[in-house]
Amino acid sequence: MSAGIPAEYGGGYQTFGGGVSFRPAASRPVTLAPAAAQQVHVPPGAHFVGGSFAPDLEKGAERTFLTPRNVLLVAGVLTLQLVVVPPIWDATNLLDDPAFAYFVGSSAPAWVIGACLGAVLVYAAGLASFFRFSREDSKTSQNVLRITTGVITGLGVALLFLSQPLVHDSGAASQELFATCHAGARSRSLADQYAGLRELRLQPDCMAKESVEQCEGYQKSAPGSVLKSFELDYACSGFCAAPAPPPA
Repeated sequence: MSAGIPAEYGGGYQTFGGGVSFRPAASRPVTLAPAAAQQVHVPPGAHFVGGSFAPDLEKGAERTFLTPRNVLLVAGVLTLQLVVVPPIWDATNLLDDPAFAYFVGSSAPAWVIGACLGAVLVYAAGLASFFRFSREDSKTSQNVLRITTGVITGLGVALLFLSQPLVHDSGAASQELFATCHAGARSRSLADQYAGLRELRLQPDCMAKESVEQCEGYQKSAPGSVLKSFELDYACSGFCAAPAPPPA
């Protein structure tokens, strides 16, 4: 009976003269099957700590502008700017109006513009300070909404108080123009200036001139400049004068 060692175990057998002589089979390379390849993702800027890769917070940290804090700050400032654009626009038009500037003044529109711009600056500074110095548990959307509501409410109250002098002064100017233009505090100087310019304009050597400013004897004055702006801006001539009778 012959016995042998299977070839996969590196052995073989041969028989010589009724005996069995063992000899090693042809040498075969032994290979070990590697384990399944594992891909290890190493984040950029990470270092090996305690058997795992930990990100390097000092060197690998990436900063971005699109954070909730910055988004809320920019969106709030832009929204508040849309709120203050109409009053700033109206106040600028009042400053450019020669009649309003002469009879009412320019302080009230300037205060309106200052209040609107101040509200935007206060909101931006307040919200930035809130995100910087407040506790983490208080940085909520409700608190941001409270800050926004407070700034808009304060701006509305400020504009409400600033509108009262505008209403009063505008009403007084209207009453002065239509009722007492010859004796009003501001309209009297305009009426006297217009009467003098009219007499100068009716002179024979001045009637052919293009403008009364070219006539001999004309003197530039503040009331005369106001009357000129009325004529150029509003296309109207005459001040506190009775209309000419219609032709027969």
